Amino acid sequence: MTKYPACQHKLRVALLAAFPSSQGPSCDEITQARIPYLDAFIEECVRVSLIAVGATRTAVVDTQILSHFIPRGTEVYFTFGGAGYLKPPLPVSEEKRSSSSQKNNGRTGSWPPNTLGVFDPERWISEDTGDFNPQAGPLHIFGLGIRGCWGKKLAYLEMRIMVALLVLAFSFEGIPEELAGFEGQVKLTHEPRSCYVRLREL
Repeated sequence: MTKYPACQHKLRVALLAAFPSSQGPSCDEITQARIPYLDAFIEECVRVSLIAVGATRTAVVDTQILSHFIPRGTEVYFTFGGAGYLKPPLPVSEEKRSSSSQKNNGRTGSWPPNTLGVFDPERWISEDTGDFNPQAGPLHIFGLGIRGCWGKKLAYLEMRIMVALLVLAFSFEGIPEELAGFEGQVKLTHEPRSCYVRLREL
């Protein structure tokens, strides 16, 4: 909020358009409202903050990843903050990919590599429809499919309510650069080392 005041302002404008009453919205109203920029803002926060740093999976059969043999029982670690997420992807020859990978190429969108390190909620909004598109690019922090985090829906619900209420109630003012870093520490999740705000009540 403090680092990107233009994004904070755009989010507040979108929220005020959805909830013009001075009384403030109820939780039901927040959860049911269609506000693409709110969803995009939250998704970009999740992408850039790296709430989780990675996930492991155990190979249940002998397999291959990019032509490398992976024996059954091997722990495979997937990092969420490396190439392809916040940095340009590593070049991979298409013939090294499995047939299922090649078949699903393009199922999830991608962004210009030089923009991956930039906080930009707009990347999650469809240029054609103006709708929020959760498939606009890669994001696996909560996992996917049947092995995905069972708490994901609750986490997104809580973030939607809290972000909306905080942005409608306060302006997050700039803070000194020495307090504004994004350094983190890995515990159960990726947590900020420092988390300072300077609030102005609206």
